[in-house]
Amino acid sequence: FFIVNCDCWRSQSRSPSVGWGYSGLVDAIDFQTDDSVNLHGYRLWGVSSVSSATFQVTIQLYQGSSLVAETTGSYLTRSSDQTFEVHFSQQIPISAGVLYTATAKITTSARSFYLSDGMNTASCSGITVTFKSSSKSKNGSSASRGQIPALIFRAQNC
Repeated sequence: FFIVNCDCWRSQSRSPSVGWGYSGLVDAIDFQTDDSVNLHGYRLWGVSSVSSATFQVTIQLYQGSSLVAETTGSYLTRSSDQTFEVHFSQQIPISAGVLYTATAKITTSARSFYLSDGMNTASCSGITVTFKSSSKSKNGSSASRGQIPALIFRAQNC
C-alpha cells in the first residue's frame, strides 16, 4: 500500500467566491472524524485580488484548549492556483470522535478566495468528517463559509 495525501474538502463545489480580507485575525473551523487518520496540514485559499502575493501564515491544531501542532511560514500564492498547501513538520494522529480545531492566521494586504458553500459533513476516502463553526474563529469563518477549504490527510486509500 502506498500512503498518499488526500484533500478532504468541506465545500461542495470547490469553486470559490472572491474578496476575503485579513487583518491579522484567526480563521478557524472545528472538526471530528469517525475513524482515526493522520493529518498532514491544511489547504488554504490563495490570493484573488492580484495575480500573485506572498502570505505570512501560521496554522495551528488544537484539541480543546491544548495546542497540538503549529507551523509558520511565508507562501507565494497565485490566483490561477486558487489554493495552496501548508504542512505541519510531521503528521498528526487524529483520534476518531475527538473534536479538534484547525486555525489559520494569515497576514497579507491582498484579498483571497473563500468558500461560501461549506458542508457540515464530508466523506473523504471512507472517513466521515463533521465540520462545525469554531469559537476560535475571529475573522468570519464558519461551517458554511471562510478559509481552510480542505484538510490534508495521509491515508492508504485516497
